[in-house]
Amino acid sequence: MKTRLAKIRNVPGNSEISATILLALFFMAGGLLGCLTAARVGGGANDSLALYIRGYLAAGVAGEVSTPSIFSLIWDSFRYALIAALFGFTSLGVILMPLLMAVRGFFLAFAAASFVHMFGGGGLLLAMGVFGFSCLLTVPCLFVLAVQGYLAARVLAGMATDGRYPMYDNRAALRFLICFLVLSCNVLFSRFAAPPLLNWLASAWGAF
Repeated sequence: MKTRLAKIRNVPGNSEISATILLALFFMAGGLLGCLTAARVGGGANDSLALYIRGYLAAGVAGEVSTPSIFSLIWDSFRYALIAALFGFTSLGVILMPLLMAVRGFFLAFAAASFVHMFGGGGLLLAMGVFGFSCLLTVPCLFVLAVQGYLAARVLAGMATDGRYPMYDNRAALRFLICFLVLSCNVLFSRFAAPPLLNWLASAWGAF
């Protein structure tokens, strides 16, 4: 009976599903905390945040939203995925990977909730226009690499029963390649398509 249960636990799909659920829970918990934090920001911090957002929108209306440097765009696109990949090469990734997902969920939700807090329901649409497309590319890549890295960290920590290290097989190499290509596409989008799109969104928002 124990042998049969061990075989079930060693099925790669089952391990990946459980790791995905665990990391998704931490991601959502961080997102919930981010929403609560944005709702509770008040006083001078709230005024400073509102001033920054309105200044950004005013620059967009004037068509003055500048394009960040290519190095800044690369860092913004790759940083969380790179950190997740690095955590997969240490047993500490068992603890650090869930925390990384919580941090990512916190900042993402805090940014979106801040727009809603400042501008009401329409702020959500504005937030989706500002960083929604980028998140559609970067967040799935983060989950792919985080799940893979978390499973590898479990092996290094001696918590996996099969002992396989899933960071050097062909599937891992393919995932790294796909995520690299997707994140590179996000860099290109942020470099060439995002600035005029943000100018248009800010101008459309300013018309109201």
